[in-house]
Amino acid sequence: MLWLIIFLIVLFIVLICYLITKKCKKIIKNKKEYYINNNLVFIEKFVKEKNINVFVVHGLKNNGHTHRYIHDAINRTFLYLQKYLKNKGNNIEVKWIDDENIYNNKDNYLIFSSPHYNTDTNLPVQNNIYYILHYNKENYVTKKEIIKYNDLLKNKKAVKYVEFRFIPEKNTNINFLNESKTQWIDNNDNSLHLPWATNIFPEDIDKNINKVSKKCFDKNNGFLFCGTIWEKNYQIMNKTKNICEKLGLKYRVENIKDEDEHVKKIRETYIAPSIQGEGHCKSETEFYIPCRIFKNISYGALPITNNKGVANIFKDYLIIYDKDIEKLLKKSMEYLDKTDYNNYYQDLKKVMIFVRDNHTYINRIKTLIEFGFK
Repeated sequence: MLWLIIFLIVLFIVLICYLITKKCKKIIKNKKEYYINNNLVFIEKFVKEKNINVFVVHGLKNNGHTHRYIHDAINRTFLYLQKYLKNKGNNIEVKWIDDENIYNNKDNYLIFSSPHYNTDTNLPVQNNIYYILHYNKENYVTKKEIIKYNDLLKNKKAVKYVEFRFIPEKNTNINFLNESKTQWIDNNDNSLHLPWATNIFPEDIDKNINKVSKKCFDKNNGFLFCGTIWEKNYQIMNKTKNICEKLGLKYRVENIKDEDEHVKKIRETYIAPSIQGEGHCKSETEFYIPCRIFKNISYGALPITNNKGVANIFKDYLIIYDKDIEKLLKKSMEYLDKTDYNNYYQDLKKVMIFVRDNHTYINRIKTLIEFGFK
Protein backbone atom coordinates (compact mmCIF):
# COMPACT_ATOMS: atom_id res chain seq x y z
CA MET A 1 0.00 0.00 0.00
CA LEU A 2 2.84 2.40 0.88
CA TRP A 3 4.58 1.87 -2.45
CA LEU A 4 1.32 2.70 -4.26
CA ILE A 5 0.99 5.99 -2.36
CA ILE A 6 4.63 6.89 -3.17
CA PHE A 7 4.06 5.99 -6.82
CA LEU A 8 0.97 8.19 -7.01
CA ILE A 9 2.81 11.11 -5.36
CA VAL A 10 5.72 10.80 -7.78
CA LEU A 11 3.29 10.53 -10.71
CA PHE A 12 1.47 13.66 -9.50
CA ILE A 13 4.75 15.63 -9.24
CA VAL A 14 5.81 14.53 -12.73
CA LEU A 15 2.42 15.56 -14.12
CA ILE A 16 2.60 18.98 -12.48
CA CYS A 17 6.13 19.54 -13.84
CA TYR A 18 4.97 18.53 -17.32
CA LEU A 19 2.02 20.92 -17.23
CA ILE A 20 4.19 23.80 -15.97
CA THR A 21 6.78 23.16 -18.72
CA LYS A 22 4.07 22.98 -21.36
CA LYS A 23 2.52 26.22 -20.08
CA CYS A 24 5.90 28.01 -20.13
CA LYS A 25 6.60 26.84 -23.68
CA LYS A 26 3.17 28.09 -24.74
CA ILE A 27 3.81 31.50 -23.15
CA ILE A 28 7.20 31.77 -24.93
CA LYS A 29 5.65 30.70 -28.24
CA ASN A 30 2.78 33.17 -27.85
CA LYS A 31 5.20 35.98 -27.02
CA LYS A 32 7.25 35.20 -30.14
CA GLU A 33 4.15 35.03 -32.31
CA TYR A 34 2.94 38.32 -30.87
CA TYR A 35 6.12 40.16 -31.88
CA ILE A 36 6.20 38.64 -35.36
CA ASN A 37 2.47 38.77 -36.12
CA ASN A 38 2.07 42.29 -34.71
CA ASN A 39 4.55 43.56 -37.31
CA LEU A 40 3.09 41.56 -40.17
CA VAL A 41 -0.53 42.40 -39.37
CA PHE A 42 0.34 46.09 -39.17
CA ILE A 43 2.06 46.00 -42.58
CA GLU A 44 -0.84 44.00 -44.04
CA LYS A 45 -3.33 46.60 -42.79
CA PHE A 46 -1.34 49.42 -44.38
CA VAL A 47 -1.09 47.57 -47.71
CA LYS A 48 -4.85 46.98 -47.76
CA GLU A 49 -5.76 50.54 -46.75
CA LYS A 50 -3.54 52.06 -49.45
CA ASN A 51 -4.37 49.39 -52.08
CA ILE A 52 -0.67 48.76 -52.62
CA ASN A 53 0.04 46.00 -55.11
CA VAL A 54 3.71 46.55 -56.03
CA PHE A 55 6.82 46.65 -53.83
CA VAL A 56 9.91 48.11 -55.51
CA VAL A 57 13.56 48.33 -54.48
CA HIS A 58 14.76 51.18 -56.69
CA GLY A 59 18.47 51.17 -57.50
CA LEU A 60 21.72 49.22 -57.05
CA LYS A 61 20.48 45.96 -58.53
CA ASN A 62 23.57 45.53 -60.72
CA ASN A 63 26.00 47.71 -58.80
CA GLY A 64 28.91 46.54 -56.68
CA HIS A 65 28.58 49.31 -54.09
CA THR A 66 28.67 48.07 -50.48
CA HIS A 67 25.29 49.68 -49.82
CA ARG A 68 23.84 47.16 -52.27
CA TYR A 69 23.69 44.75 -49.31
CA ILE A 70 21.05 46.99 -47.72
CA HIS A 71 19.01 47.01 -50.93
CA ASP A 72 19.37 43.24 -51.10
CA ALA A 73 18.12 42.88 -47.51
CA ILE A 74 15.10 45.11 -48.24
CA ASN A 75 14.36 43.14 -51.41
CA ARG A 76 14.48 39.88 -49.47
CA THR A 77 12.14 41.40 -46.88
CA PHE A 78 9.71 42.49 -49.60
CA LEU A 79 9.75 38.90 -50.93
CA TYR A 80 9.11 37.60 -47.41
CA LEU A 81 6.15 39.99 -47.06
CA GLN A 82 4.91 39.00 -50.52
CA LYS A 83 4.67 35.37 -49.39
CA TYR A 84 2.93 36.30 -46.15
CA LEU A 85 0.46 38.61 -47.89
CA LYS A 86 -0.33 36.03 -50.56
CA ASN A 87 -1.43 33.63 -47.81
CA LYS A 88 -3.74 36.43 -46.64
CA GLY A 89 -5.27 36.86 -50.09
CA ASN A 90 -3.16 39.85 -51.19
CA ASN A 91 -1.22 39.49 -54.42
CA ILE A 92 1.85 41.72 -54.37
CA GLU A 93 4.41 42.05 -57.15
CA VAL A 94 8.01 42.58 -56.05
CA LYS A 95 10.59 44.27 -58.29
CA TRP A 96 14.23 45.18 -57.81
CA ILE A 97 15.41 47.51 -60.53
CA ASP A 98 18.30 49.79 -61.36
CA ASP A 99 17.62 53.52 -61.63
CA GLU A 100 14.87 53.48 -64.26
CA ASN A 101 11.27 54.69 -64.51
CA ILE A 102 8.96 51.67 -64.60
CA TYR A 103 6.04 53.35 -62.84
CA ASN A 104 2.50 53.84 -64.15
CA ASN A 105 -0.66 55.52 -62.85
CA LYS A 106 -2.68 52.29 -62.45
CA ASP A 107 -0.67 50.50 -59.75
CA ASN A 108 -0.01 51.61 -56.19
CA TYR A 109 3.58 51.29 -55.00
CA LEU A 110 5.64 51.03 -51.85
CA ILE A 111 9.24 51.71 -52.80
CA PHE A 112 12.63 51.80 -51.12
CA SER A 113 15.49 53.81 -52.60
CA SER A 114 18.70 55.51 -51.48
CA PRO A 115 18.96 59.08 -52.82
CA HIS A 116 21.96 59.42 -50.51
CA TYR A 117 23.87 57.28 -53.02
CA ASN A 118 22.33 58.87 -56.13
CA THR A 119 20.00 55.94 -56.88
CA ASP A 120 16.94 58.03 -57.77
CA THR A 121 17.65 60.14 -60.85
CA ASN A 122 14.81 58.42 -62.72
CA LEU A 123 12.52 57.89 -59.75
CA PRO A 124 9.37 59.95 -60.42
CA VAL A 125 7.30 61.88 -57.88
CA GLN A 126 3.79 60.45 -58.12
CA ASN A 127 0.72 60.38 -55.87
CA ASN A 128 0.34 56.60 -56.18
CA ILE A 129 3.73 55.90 -54.59
CA TYR A 130 4.73 55.68 -50.93
CA TYR A 131 8.45 56.32 -50.56
CA ILE A 132 10.92 54.95 -48.00
CA LEU A 133 14.08 56.93 -48.74
CA HIS A 134 17.57 56.52 -47.35
CA TYR A 135 19.11 59.97 -47.05
CA ASN A 136 19.52 62.75 -44.54
CA LYS A 137 20.19 66.13 -46.17
CA GLU A 138 22.25 65.73 -49.33
CA ASN A 139 23.33 63.41 -52.13
CA TYR A 140 26.69 61.89 -51.11
CA VAL A 141 27.79 61.61 -54.76
CA THR A 142 26.80 65.05 -56.09
CA LYS A 143 27.06 66.88 -52.73
CA LYS A 144 23.78 68.63 -53.55
CA GLU A 145 20.92 69.14 -51.12
CA ILE A 146 17.99 66.81 -51.84
CA ILE A 147 14.75 68.80 -52.16
CA LYS A 148 12.86 66.57 -54.58
CA TYR A 149 10.75 64.90 -51.88
CA ASN A 150 10.06 67.87 -49.57
CA ASP A 151 6.34 68.09 -50.32
CA LEU A 152 5.94 64.31 -50.03
CA LEU A 153 7.63 64.36 -46.64
CA LYS A 154 5.29 67.11 -45.42
CA ASN A 155 2.27 65.14 -46.63
CA LYS A 156 3.46 61.86 -45.11
CA LYS A 157 3.76 60.20 -48.53
CA ALA A 158 7.50 59.81 -48.02
CA VAL A 159 9.63 58.98 -45.00
CA LYS A 160 13.39 59.24 -44.57
CA TYR A 161 15.26 56.21 -43.25
CA VAL A 162 18.38 57.80 -41.74
CA GLU A 163 20.88 55.38 -40.23
CA PHE A 164 21.26 56.12 -36.51
CA ARG A 165 24.30 58.25 -35.66
CA PHE A 166 23.52 60.05 -32.39
CA ILE A 167 21.03 60.52 -29.56
CA PRO A 168 19.63 64.07 -29.85
CA GLU A 169 18.54 66.41 -27.12
CA LYS A 170 14.85 65.94 -26.33
CA ASN A 171 12.58 68.65 -27.77
CA THR A 172 9.03 69.02 -29.00
CA ASN A 173 9.92 67.81 -32.51
CA ILE A 174 11.84 64.72 -31.40
CA ASN A 175 10.11 61.53 -30.27
CA PHE A 176 12.09 58.55 -28.99
CA LEU A 177 10.71 55.17 -30.01
CA ASN A 178 12.68 52.80 -27.74
CA GLU A 179 14.33 52.70 -24.33
CA SER A 180 17.90 53.02 -25.59
CA LYS A 181 16.91 56.10 -27.65
CA THR A 182 18.55 54.57 -30.71
CA GLN A 183 15.29 54.84 -32.65
CA TRP A 184 13.72 58.27 -32.96
CA ILE A 185 11.69 60.46 -35.27
CA ASP A 186 12.40 64.06 -36.20
CA ASN A 187 9.01 65.58 -37.01
CA ASN A 188 10.67 68.57 -38.69
CA ASP A 189 11.43 66.56 -41.82
CA ASN A 190 9.63 63.22 -41.22
CA SER A 191 12.92 61.38 -40.77
CA LEU A 192 13.23 58.19 -38.75
CA HIS A 193 16.68 57.61 -37.34
CA LEU A 194 17.02 53.85 -37.00
CA PRO A 195 19.85 51.32 -36.98
CA TRP A 196 20.24 48.83 -39.77
CA ALA A 197 19.20 45.26 -38.90
CA THR A 198 20.00 41.60 -39.45
CA ASN A 199 19.37 40.38 -42.98
CA ILE A 200 17.60 37.17 -41.94
CA PHE A 201 14.12 36.47 -40.60
CA PRO A 202 12.61 35.21 -37.32
CA GLU A 203 12.28 31.63 -38.57
CA ASP A 204 15.95 31.64 -39.61
CA ILE A 205 17.01 32.88 -36.18
CA ASP A 206 14.99 30.11 -34.51
CA LYS A 207 16.85 27.57 -36.64
CA ASN A 208 20.17 29.18 -35.72
CA ILE A 209 19.28 28.98 -32.02
CA ASN A 210 19.06 25.22 -32.45
CA LYS A 211 22.41 25.19 -34.25
CA VAL A 212 24.48 27.12 -31.67
CA SER A 213 27.83 25.40 -31.92
CA LYS A 214 30.35 24.20 -29.35
CA LYS A 215 33.00 24.89 -31.99
CA CYS A 216 33.03 28.53 -30.85
CA PHE A 217 34.80 27.29 -27.68
CA ASP A 218 37.76 26.06 -29.76
CA LYS A 219 40.51 28.67 -29.85
CA ASN A 220 41.83 27.10 -33.05
CA ASN A 221 38.79 28.55 -34.84
CA GLY A 222 40.37 31.96 -34.33
CA PHE A 223 39.15 35.47 -35.14
CA LEU A 224 36.86 36.26 -38.09
CA PHE A 225 35.64 39.60 -39.43
CA CYS A 226 33.23 39.19 -42.34
CA GLY A 227 32.59 42.17 -44.58
CA THR A 228 34.19 45.36 -45.83
CA ILE A 229 36.72 47.29 -43.77
CA TRP A 230 35.85 50.96 -44.24
CA GLU A 231 38.48 53.69 -44.24
CA LYS A 232 37.50 54.72 -40.69
CA ASN A 233 38.27 51.19 -39.51
CA TYR A 234 41.63 50.56 -41.25
CA GLN A 235 43.74 51.64 -38.29
CA ILE A 236 41.83 49.74 -35.64
CA MET A 237 41.67 46.56 -37.72
CA ASN A 238 45.45 46.64 -38.27
CA LYS A 239 45.84 47.04 -34.52
CA THR A 240 43.43 44.13 -33.99
CA LYS A 241 45.47 41.94 -36.33
CA ASN A 242 48.63 42.59 -34.30
CA ILE A 243 46.82 41.86 -31.03
CA CYS A 244 45.44 38.59 -32.43
CA GLU A 245 48.98 37.52 -33.32
CA LYS A 246 50.11 38.41 -29.81
CA LEU A 247 47.28 36.37 -28.27
CA GLY A 248 47.81 33.39 -30.57
CA LEU A 249 44.57 33.89 -32.51
CA LYS A 250 44.37 33.19 -36.22
CA TYR A 251 43.21 36.48 -37.79
CA ARG A 252 40.89 36.36 -40.80
CA VAL A 253 39.00 39.01 -42.78
CA GLU A 254 36.70 37.54 -45.43
CA ASN A 255 33.99 38.59 -47.84
CA ILE A 256 31.79 35.51 -48.09
CA LYS A 257 29.23 35.62 -50.89
CA ASP A 258 27.35 32.43 -49.99
CA GLU A 259 24.95 33.38 -47.19
CA ASP A 260 24.69 29.90 -45.66
CA GLU A 261 28.47 29.60 -45.51
CA HIS A 262 28.69 33.10 -44.00
CA VAL A 263 26.23 32.21 -41.23
CA LYS A 264 27.94 28.89 -40.49
CA LYS A 265 31.43 30.41 -40.30
CA ILE A 266 30.33 33.19 -37.97
CA ARG A 267 28.49 30.73 -35.74
CA GLU A 268 31.47 28.38 -35.44
CA THR A 269 34.23 30.99 -35.09
CA TYR A 270 35.91 31.42 -31.71
CA ILE A 271 35.68 35.23 -31.82
CA ALA A 272 33.57 37.07 -34.43
CA PRO A 273 33.32 40.62 -33.06
CA SER A 274 31.81 43.87 -34.27
CA ILE A 275 34.83 46.19 -34.08
CA GLN A 276 34.61 49.88 -35.02
CA GLY A 277 37.03 52.77 -35.40
CA GLU A 278 36.98 55.90 -33.28
CA GLY A 279 34.87 57.79 -35.82
CA HIS A 280 32.03 55.34 -35.26
CA CYS A 281 32.10 55.31 -31.46
CA LYS A 282 32.82 58.85 -30.30
CA SER A 283 30.72 58.72 -27.11
CA GLU A 284 27.70 57.07 -25.50
CA THR A 285 25.44 59.53 -27.34
CA GLU A 286 27.31 59.83 -30.65
CA PHE A 287 27.99 56.48 -32.30
CA TYR A 288 27.15 54.33 -35.30
CA ILE A 289 25.42 50.96 -34.98
CA PRO A 290 26.70 48.49 -37.59
CA CYS A 291 24.38 45.85 -39.00
CA ARG A 292 27.17 43.39 -38.18
CA ILE A 293 26.27 43.29 -34.47
CA PHE A 294 22.68 42.27 -35.24
CA LYS A 295 23.76 39.83 -37.96
CA ASN A 296 26.41 38.07 -35.89
CA ILE A 297 24.05 37.62 -32.96
CA SER A 298 21.27 36.32 -35.20
CA TYR A 299 23.73 33.86 -36.75
CA GLY A 300 24.65 32.50 -33.31
CA ALA A 301 27.92 34.25 -32.41
CA LEU A 302 29.03 35.59 -29.04
CA PRO A 303 28.16 39.34 -29.03
CA ILE A 304 31.40 41.34 -28.85
CA THR A 305 31.78 45.12 -29.32
CA ASN A 306 34.18 47.96 -28.56
CA ASN A 307 31.35 50.51 -28.88
CA LYS A 308 29.79 51.56 -25.56
CA GLY A 309 26.66 52.85 -27.28
CA VAL A 310 26.12 49.46 -28.93
CA ALA A 311 26.79 47.69 -25.63
CA ASN A 312 24.07 49.80 -24.00
CA ILE A 313 21.48 48.45 -26.46
CA PHE A 314 22.19 44.98 -25.07
CA LYS A 315 22.62 46.00 -21.43
CA ASP A 316 20.08 43.40 -20.24
CA TYR A 317 21.64 40.60 -22.29
CA LEU A 318 24.91 38.81 -22.93
CA ILE A 319 27.42 41.28 -24.38
CA ILE A 320 31.22 41.49 -24.13
CA TYR A 321 32.41 45.10 -24.17
CA ASP A 322 35.63 47.04 -23.74
CA LYS A 323 36.81 50.07 -25.70
CA ASP A 324 40.39 48.72 -25.55
CA ILE A 325 40.74 46.02 -28.23
CA GLU A 326 43.30 43.90 -26.38
CA LYS A 327 41.17 43.93 -23.21
CA LEU A 328 38.09 43.16 -25.32
CA LEU A 329 39.64 40.08 -26.88
CA LYS A 330 41.03 38.90 -23.55
CA LYS A 331 37.60 39.33 -21.92
CA SER A 332 36.02 37.32 -24.72
CA MET A 333 38.60 34.54 -24.41
CA GLU A 334 38.23 34.49 -20.62
CA TYR A 335 34.45 34.29 -20.91
CA LEU A 336 34.62 31.32 -23.31
CA ASP A 337 37.27 29.64 -21.16
CA LYS A 338 35.29 29.89 -17.92
CA THR A 339 31.68 29.54 -19.08
CA ASP A 340 29.84 26.24 -19.19
CA TYR A 341 28.32 25.54 -22.62
CA ASN A 342 24.79 25.13 -21.23
CA ASN A 343 24.92 28.51 -19.48
CA TYR A 344 26.42 30.07 -22.59
CA TYR A 345 23.64 28.59 -24.73
CA GLN A 346 20.87 29.93 -22.49
CA ASP A 347 22.37 33.44 -22.35
CA LEU A 348 23.04 33.51 -26.09
CA LYS A 349 19.53 32.26 -26.81
CA LYS A 350 18.05 35.21 -24.89
CA VAL A 351 19.98 37.81 -26.89
CA MET A 352 19.20 36.01 -30.16
CA ILE A 353 15.49 36.17 -29.30
CA PHE A 354 15.87 39.88 -28.52
CA VAL A 355 17.29 40.44 -32.02
CA ARG A 356 14.66 38.16 -33.57
CA ASP A 357 11.82 40.15 -32.03
CA ASN A 358 13.22 43.66 -32.46
CA HIS A 359 15.95 43.95 -35.07
CA THR A 360 14.95 42.45 -38.42
CA TYR A 361 14.00 44.48 -41.48
CA ILE A 362 10.40 43.44 -40.85
CA ASN A 363 10.64 45.49 -37.66
CA ARG A 364 12.21 48.41 -39.51
CA ILE A 365 9.61 48.52 -42.29
CA LYS A 366 6.79 48.30 -39.75
CA THR A 367 8.30 51.21 -37.78
CA LEU A 368 8.80 53.30 -40.93
CA ILE A 369 5.20 52.73 -41.98
CA GLU A 370 3.78 53.32 -38.50
CA PHE A 371 5.52 56.62 -37.83
CA GLY A 372 6.36 57.81 -41.35
CA PHE A 373 3.04 57.43 -43.14
CA LYS A 374 0.56 58.08 -40.33
